[in-house]
Amino acid sequence: MRLIRPSKSPQNISVFTTTAGNGATFSRSDKGSLQYYNELLRAENLSRIVTVNQVRGTVVLPLTYDNIAEIEGADADGIFTAEQNLPIAVLTADCYPVVLSARKAIAVLHFGWKSAVGGIINNAMALFKQTDDMPEFAYIGSGLSCRSFEVKDDFSGTVSG
Repeated sequence: MRLIRPSKSPQNISVFTTTAGNGATFSRSDKGSLQYYNELLRAENLSRIVTVNQVRGTVVLPLTYDNIAEIEGADADGIFTAEQNLPIAVLTADCYPVVLSARKAIAVLHFGWKSAVGGIINNAMALFKQTDDMPEFAYIGSGLSCRSFEVKDDFSGTVSG
């Protein structure tokens, strides 16, 4: 397993991306993926990492210690929390992992073209505004580059700017 960390990040958070390797699919029902997940927990000395069932949408769910069972595995493409020591993650392949961090709050986003066009960043920012704590740090991890896929003609008008 290879952890990739940004050269600079706030001292109060640990930000990293990792490569799956060996055909891991990040499905907790897949034996190889479960082994990889457990290796990640051990490597970072964690008991759990809260994730959601990513659906290539724009929903960002607010997470607290009280609603972990409700949020974990729910359909969404982002997690926001102001809780301390509550590891959160998104899983990506062709999309990009995005981390936005403020002094007391953090959001992780599964960022692809559908979420970008749909406004997932705006949805995350609305949650930061509710806590009166705006992001001071942003991290965009690796994802699929434009050389690795084709864009159909009917799609080119979908995204502008």
